[in-house]
Amino acid sequence: MKPNDSLERTHECVPLKLVLLCAIMIIEEVVRMRFKVMILLNEELCCYCGSCVAVCPQNIIELIDTYLKIDHQKCINCTICVKGCPMGALIPKGK
Repeated sequence: MKPNDSLERTHECVPLKLVLLCAIMIIEEVVRMRFKVMILLNEELCCYCGSCVAVCPQNIIELIDTYLKIDHQKCINCTICVKGCPMGALIPKGK
């Protein structure tokens, strides 16, 4: 074992980088759930153009005629749809 090996490995030979990556992912998930945003639709402003559908990276927004369906369970809270709405009809609302 080299002198610096103990700094790069944890107890059971798991690379320290992997442990740190897992810790970061857990922290990000906790923060995401703690500050979960729900996207609300102001139907009076919506022109049902589909811009929000086109920009959603998760493809969780569905436009059916004049009905907009957002799968809030799969939403990653990026708010790209809010920024992509030309009418300002999507409003982020914190839990």
